Amino acid sequence: MANRTEDVVQYILNEVRSGAWEPGSRILSQLSLTRILGCSRTTVERAVARLCRAGVLDSRRGSGTFVCGGDLRRDDEPPQEIAVIAGVFAHLQRFSFGEMFNELDSCGLPVRWMTAGQALAALPELRRRRSAVIAYMPDPPMLLLLEELRALHLPVLLINRAYGGFDCVTTDVETSLRNGISWLAGKAGPDAVPALVSALPDQRRPYLAERIIAGYEICMELQLSLQPEHIIKRDFDRDGDEAGNLIADTLFRRVRKPLAIITPTYETAGICLEIGSRCRKLCGRDFFLLSFDMIRSSGWITGAAVLVQQYPLFRPRIEQWIRQHLGGDRSFFSARIPARLMTT
Repeated sequence: MANRTEDVVQYILNEVRSGAWEPGSRILSQLSLTRILGCSRTTVERAVARLCRAGVLDSRRGSGTFVCGGDLRRDDEPPQEIAVIAGVFAHLQRFSFGEMFNELDSCGLPVRWMTAGQALAALPELRRRRSAVIAYMPDPPMLLLLEELRALHLPVLLINRAYGGFDCVTTDVETSLRNGISWLAGKAGPDAVPALVSALPDQRRPYLAERIIAGYEICMELQLSLQPEHIIKRDFDRDGDEAGNLIADTLFRRVRKPLAIITPTYETAGICLEIGSRCRKLCGRDFFLLSFDMIRSSGWITGAAVLVQQYPLFRPRIEQWIRQHLGGDRSFFSARIPARLMTT
């Protein structure tokens, strides 16, 4: 259904851009559009509603739907501003945000910051200024906004996410985990038992799914026998004690060989370290650990490694994308940056 809605959106935009439907004119009725495009009335209603929210159309009860005044800018016109968007303001205050955007060379374009909700309300203005949109770590609730921006043919760059064919600058999860798991296997030794401990992917952590899948595939590629009983995925916020007991019983008490534990986030790394200590297991001797981003500890831990995402390296790629669009190049842009493996 989403693809059919996009087809109707593009048909209407093409009619407006070509001049067939001039500003102020009434477009075809929804019934006529369903007949011409061979789709349902619901699909047409959804497409018209999207373009009304974007300020392209104006629906007037009892009169019909009209093309809004002013020109719809051509796809090849350069952007007039950079709009940096995050799901909530808290995302804009993350340390990684500063590393990416402090002293950003925007090629003279003004830069403004907004939440996803503010951007959705400002779609007509974003269209009018042909804003180049940088979406910072978009989560699932932002997907609607991304589709609205796509319908308006605005340039969009996703930061640390890859989704739906949008331009992106992101961490190379596969390369990062391949380097990390290779280190882990070598450190733990050939007799080690691999294990994966992770929270469940959700709207707060959509990136977990990619890391979990990549972890499975790389273990298979490296011929590490990751058994189903050693794959523990739980909602640690809800099932903290139960999940902790499962890790203790399944891994630290039952397995007699060294463990090679993959944890996609530092939260689960901290949980594993705490439970291992409680079970009198020593990291660097009884188990070895690979984590993303950081490990909560007062000091460095022997036998643990961290894949640190290199956010400062994102900035030159973002600047490269801005220059590309200012130069009129609309080709697909993708930059994947491996995390830095930090070991003891």
